[in-house]
Amino acid sequence: MSVVSMIFIFFLFLLNNVNSLSIKFRRFHPQLDGISFQGDAYSSNGVLQLTKNQLDAPIGGSVGRASYDEAVHFWDAKTGEVTDFITEFSFVVKALNNSSLFGDGFSFFFAPIDSKIPKNSSGGFLGLFSPEYAFEPSKNEIVAVEFDTYSNAWDPIFPHIGVNLNSIRSLGYVQLESDFKKGSVGHALISYNSDSKFFTVSVTYDNIPNFTSEISYIIDLRKFLPEWVRIGFSGATGKQLHVATSMAIFNSKMFHLIQTQNSSMSVLLMIFIFFFLSLNNVKSESLSFEFSTFQPNSNSIIFQGDAFTSNGVLQLTKNQLDSPIDHSVGRASYKERIHLWSSKTGKLADFTTKFSFTVKSVNSSVLLGDGFAFFIAPFESYIPHNSTGGLLGLFSPETALDISKNNIVAVEFDTYSNAWDPVLPHVGVDVNSINSIGYVEVAARHINKGFTAKASISYYSTIKLLEVLVTVPDQKPPYSVTYKLAYVIDLRFLPEWVRIGFSGATGQLVETNNISSWSFRSSL
Repeated sequence: MSVVSMIFIFFLFLLNNVNSLSIKFRRFHPQLDGISFQGDAYSSNGVLQLTKNQLDAPIGGSVGRASYDEAVHFWDAKTGEVTDFITEFSFVVKALNNSSLFGDGFSFFFAPIDSKIPKNSSGGFLGLFSPEYAFEPSKNEIVAVEFDTYSNAWDPIFPHIGVNLNSIRSLGYVQLESDFKKGSVGHALISYNSDSKFFTVSVTYDNIPNFTSEISYIIDLRKFLPEWVRIGFSGATGKQLHVATSMAIFNSKMFHLIQTQNSSMSVLLMIFIFFFLSLNNVKSESLSFEFSTFQPNSNSIIFQGDAFTSNGVLQLTKNQLDSPIDHSVGRASYKERIHLWSSKTGKLADFTTKFSFTVKSVNSSVLLGDGFAFFIAPFESYIPHNSTGGLLGLFSPETALDISKNNIVAVEFDTYSNAWDPVLPHVGVDVNSINSIGYVEVAARHINKGFTAKASISYYSTIKLLEVLVTVPDQKPPYSVTYKLAYVIDLRFLPEWVRIGFSGATGQLVETNNISSWSFRSSL
């Protein structure tokens, strides 16, 4: 018996030895027990209809919820333990009257058991938030995964899947792929691991074979939700466009909640997994380097554009106060190529890079621009023409939003909101486009004070997870804040051998972007 089979069988055995709650609906009938309806939601032809869909009556401004009618014990106030869970459902979002416009979407949500549809929450509020408190996390108590088909002022410019924590503005998102006009079927899986605190969303589509949209976010759900919660779906259409979308949920393995009680089995599973990973890494190709400071005569760093070293740090853009420093762009990268994956075995490398950095305004300005990024690109990569400002020295203006024209992955530390950006400074994951596929917003006070922050970027090849942690000093207890972002991605679309480094740029607004230390470790 192989090690993989042992882990699989043991894992199944472990699931059979825990207390669990399982809810499953293969079809939804009008007289079905177990579902509570609010607003315009109802069941018809075996599916949940979240909004009105009558073609002979007004259906704009419709809002509805369908939720499980029992309270779900989400975490234990006595022990602090949080449950693991998995929920799966299939859905259709379909335009009516063959319209090419859509509005507004639906969500899967967790909320207090007594939660009701807020007033005036149709349209972009998705039946989740009132207009008065939609952007005030302190006024809400809800976690949702939104499937948003219309771009409101707070949304990205395309339909998207987003993770919402006490606000209608998504903390992270990924583009929603599908042909809505034809009413194609999507299949969603949402899961939470209480140990790692990974909240993961995965969506596949019947009309796009071999394609999966995935987003992961690190979150402690105890900080956002009560001990007992309501789970379900919420959907809404808008009023102003007079365009509506029919939203149906069907074939739902709605919730599977796992509460582990046998801690010895949990430890044993960890030992088996560790043993399996150790076997895979007996013969490994490893690389590591560390720079605690940067010297001008170092031959380990390659500079492009305006980047240089000064006073022991990497300066990515110009910083002379007596000369123009706007529209500056520079890169600093490791001189040797990095083996990211093996074309012979298909195996991906695990890696972790850590660095400390300072973003500082010039002449005490409160406005900053534009930011910097850690990037992974083909080894022969160079700064594109006209890539200053919001393009961060990564993309040309002509192809910045065309994923078919680029071959790069970057973690951007973006201080200025361009047309494709969220409205606040953010840390984002860029994949072949300057438009981040996932991001976390950063408070302005954490980037415009010239504080030294610490970043850690890790890739776990087994689960194909890219994890970003950024810790910044804060003037309030506990005197530091950590921003977290995770995204599931297979990096084998990049070349086998890559260049890694930093890229920074200024536009009409300026700042200095300095890297004061850098380490990197990889194992293949």
